[in-house]
Amino acid sequence: MTVHTEPHASRDATHRVGQHQDFSTTAINERLQSQRARTADNSVDEQEYVLTLLTDPAHHEYMTSFRKKYFPAKLNKLEAHITMFHALPESKLESDVLPAIQDITSKTSEYRIRATNAFRLSKGVAIAVADDIEHPKMGSHKRNMTRIIHAELRKEWSGWLSEQDSAPPKLHYTVMNKVTDDKVINNALHELHEELSRAEKERPELESAVKGLTLWKYERGFWNDPQHFIFGKGTS
Repeated sequence: MTVHTEPHASRDATHRVGQHQDFSTTAINERLQSQRARTADNSVDEQEYVLTLLTDPAHHEYMTSFRKKYFPAKLNKLEAHITMFHALPESKLESDVLPAIQDITSKTSEYRIRATNAFRLSKGVAIAVADDIEHPKMGSHKRNMTRIIHAELRKEWSGWLSEQDSAPPKLHYTVMNKVTDDKVINNALHELHEELSRAEKERPELESAVKGLTLWKYERGFWNDPQHFIFGKGTS
């Protein structure tokens, strides 16, 4: 099994998701907080895990630069990320979560994604992501691989996923959230429209290979102890 586990820094300015990666609106965060309140004995929260895409470092850093610029600094605990599943319970980790991730990554090849356009959230801004772009070796064949992977894992984990994780993903990076000033949000949206328009021709970092999946331990808003599952490796 090729699972690469990396230590994470302490909770300070350097303690952020270093994806090595997606994001959620305020409404999603509120739902997740509600979901995380469920417990086995009504007194102790069950540990949960987050599953994200693993992308090229250059792409990840470029997307993170937008999050650092626009996300309220005091609230920003993470770097840029594309989330596949938001709340995988520890009680299912060994029996269901890890075996399914290992299986699907072992039979999946790298594919490509591209950051496209900025759009408005209720309290912020996000950047949409396409995964049906032209592949350098496969021409214009459109695969929607992220959704295919999500659908297969969703099938394996049916019956205990949260309502949010039971739905097909909407691929995006959240670069601003928890902002109530419409002027600030609209200014950021305008700036991102211009930046992404220029980047279309000037910044190859808009595009990235997806190299695998990363599983994070969720701890009070921080994501710790990343485990990287590389496509084509799986178990050995």
